[in-house]
Amino acid sequence: MSRLPTKKIDAATDLLKTISGSFRMQIICLLCSKGPLSVSEISEALDSEQSATSHQLAKLRSDEIVDTNKSGQIVKYSLATTKNAELAKKIITECGCLKN
Repeated sequence: MSRLPTKKIDAATDLLKTISGSFRMQIICLLCSKGPLSVSEISEALDSEQSATSHQLAKLRSDEIVDTNKSGQIVKYSLATTKNAELAKKIITECGCLKN
């Protein structure tokens, strides 16, 4: 019997934990529908504190779901072009949270 690829399974589990949070999914949905946004724009749209939003964006960025683009002092967040980001987008699309 062959061994299961536990490292890959653990990575998939970690990714699903990251995107399973409601607030993180709201951020992903917002970025998919509105395009690049700053922390303040995301916070305003989701009626949240900037510190909480920044914390969640940092987690999404570390898991390669969002990217940043800095122009002067403004940092804009957008959905990354990674497999992780595509999976997150597919999940929210399949759930009806985002139109195709």
